[in-house]
Parts: sequence; C-alpha cells; structure tokens
Amino acid sequence: MTKRNGSDAELDRLLAETGDPVPAEALMQRVMADADAVLAERRVAAGRVTDSRGWMSDLLQAVGGWPAVTGLATAAVGGIWIGFAQPGSLANVAEGVLATGSGYDLGDFMPDYDSLLVEG
Repeated sequence: MTKRNGSDAELDRLLAETGDPVPAEALMQRVMADADAVLAERRVAAGRVTDSRGWMSDLLQAVGGWPAVTGLATAAVGGIWIGFAQPGSLANVAEGVLATGSGYDLGDFMPDYDSLLVEG
C-alpha cells in the first residue's frame, strides 16, 4: 500500500532547496481579521457580548450560575425561617434539658478546669 518512488534523502534534499516558506503579510492580516470575527460571533452566541465582565459575573459563574444561586438563596431563607420560628419540639427538648427541676444544670454540659486535667 505504501509505494516509494524515491528515498528519504531525496525528499530531504527537495525540502532543503525550497527553504522556509514565509506567508505574505496581507494573508496573515486576513487570517487574523477572520479569527477576530469568528471569536466575536462565538461571544455573542455564548451570551457574552463584551470582554469587560465584572467580579460579580465571575463569582456567579464560579458558584455554578443562576440555578446554584437560587438553591443557595432557598437554603438561606429556610435556615433563617427555622432559626426565627423555632419548631415547638425543639423548644420542649431545650426546656427539658436545661430546666432546673430535671436534675441537670447548664454547668453540667460545660467542662471545668478539673475535668480537663483528667486523662482518658
């Protein structure tokens, strides 16, 4: 399938005779203008019209976009709601543990200096 009509030495000699081809300056300018046009089209298609994005946009993209931000906002609102309007069962547990008549005192849950000296 590979048919050789000469040796590698002949090919090397032929390539050495041609020298290093240098493209014309006008060709390079047309290629760069075309690349800039394609890049601008892709930015518009991706929703980014300009290069000057702010730090807020970068932060939004780092988090994961608007879907992730809405999830974080929902979790924050839920946490504030649970913290403010505490469910009754949690209040009952706290009253039962911290009540003076239950046999426990708040000091029982906090270590003192002597308990820190005991090993094990």
